[in-house]
Amino acid sequence: MISDKSIKGRIQGITETSFTVSLDSIKSCSACGFKAICSEKKIEFERDNADFPLKIGQMVEVEYKKVIQTSFIVYAVPMLFFFAGIAGTILLVENAGDLMQFTGAVIGVIIGLGVVWLLNRKLSDRNYKVNIKPINL
Repeated sequence: MISDKSIKGRIQGITETSFTVSLDSIKSCSACGFKAICSEKKIEFERDNADFPLKIGQMVEVEYKKVIQTSFIVYAVPMLFFFAGIAGTILLVENAGDLMQFTGAVIGVIIGLGVVWLLNRKLSDRNYKVNIKPINL
């Protein structure tokens, strides 16, 4: 069974179509893979991620479901296509030099990113989205 990850934050802004959550940086950042490059501790969500009335300043819990599957799609698929591009170049082109192999790898990554985009469109149901829940203090 794959466990879900959740972080806490506070609603900072609300628009017609979205809302912004400011994250609890100490607890949220320690579990995040982007902590080294992240400068702003805010995430914007579509309003359909929350099925409760939104209020500015309200504490919320953000649940990320299917973290391992999503990470595999985002990171492993392009990497697999990278290696497939190199292997395909070696198999299809006689005396393929480094530049040719590099070109094959880049083409493979581009195709892999296209596959990720297609998978994202296909799997973008509620099972792969985030859930926002209010925290009652």
